[in-house]
Amino acid sequence: MGQRLEIIQRLDALDLAYNHPILLCGLIAELERTRLVDRVDSLLDGFALKASSDRKLNLDMDESEMATFLETCYRSRELINQIKSEKRQLSAMARKTYKFKLYSNSTNEVTTFSAILKSQRDLRWPGCEIYARLCEINNEYEDKLNDCSMVIENMSLTMQTWL
Repeated sequence: MGQRLEIIQRLDALDLAYNHPILLCGLIAELERTRLVDRVDSLLDGFALKASSDRKLNLDMDESEMATFLETCYRSRELINQIKSEKRQLSAMARKTYKFKLYSNSTNEVTTFSAILKSQRDLRWPGCEIYARLCEINNEYEDKLNDCSMVIENMSLTMQTWL
């Protein structure tokens, strides 16, 4: 119910005079970004606590400690897969937004979208903003992918040292 309420609140705050066809998809992408970034940050916080420099390297791990490290690797791998999936969806949305912008710039005739809005020109600026934001989210996902990969690489190095 919380995510539904957040969507309703965000839609209420928008000026829907510029109701772009990708607007709702962009809003959902923002919510998914928040969820995934929070999960990666939580993973990194736990990893940083385990790997803090003020603790002595313990090469005599028991099975429960090993299981904790493996669980962290699995969570990291799961997040990598989710982020890659979301990046593919974002890329497709960005392409559609860009194609729509090109189409609305190239034609002066009335289309089905302009029947809903005052004119196609009303869609250009919000479309550009949505496209730019989708690209920013994609870049942020790239950073989060690197963070998750770093966790796996460091865990792998730790396990190689331990064995």
